[in-house]
Amino acid sequence: MRGWLILFSLVAACTNSDVGTDLGIVEPGCRAPSACYAIGADCSCRRGDVETTCKVCDPNLRDCICSTGQVCAQGPNVCVGRAVTVCSGAGARCLPSGATCASSGGTAPNVIGQTDGGTLEPHCPYADDVCCPGSANADAGL
Repeated sequence: MRGWLILFSLVAACTNSDVGTDLGIVEPGCRAPSACYAIGADCSCRRGDVETTCKVCDPNLRDCICSTGQVCAQGPNVCVGRAVTVCSGAGARCLPSGATCASSGGTAPNVIGQTDGGTLEPHCPYADDVCCPGSANADAGL
C-alpha cells in the first residue's frame, strides 16, 4: 500500500521539466506563480505593459499552454536588460518611468551579453526605466 502512495504522489506532482522525473510524466501547461507571456517584438517590455498586454494567459484563471513566441515565467523575469541605454557604475539603480534619481529604492541593472558575444553591459530591465548611474570611482575607493 505504501508503494502505491509514493507512486501516486510522484505522478500527481506538477513540474515544468521532464529532467529527472519518474516515468517521464510531465503535465502540459504553465503553472502559477508563472504565466504565459509574449516575448521579443510581441512584448514592448514597458514596465506597465508586462502584466497587461504582454501576459497572454494566467494559470490562476484558466489552463495555460504557451505557444511559440511565448514563455512561461514570472512577470519580473520576462524583461531582462531591455532598456537601450547602459546603466553603469557602482550602486547604479533602475526606477520606474517618471521617477527621478532623487527618489529612493529601485533595482540594480541586469548585466546582459551583447551581440559581439564577449561584452557584458548593465541595462535596466524595462524599456522605459529611468537609469540612475552609480559612482565611476568606486574601484579607486573614492
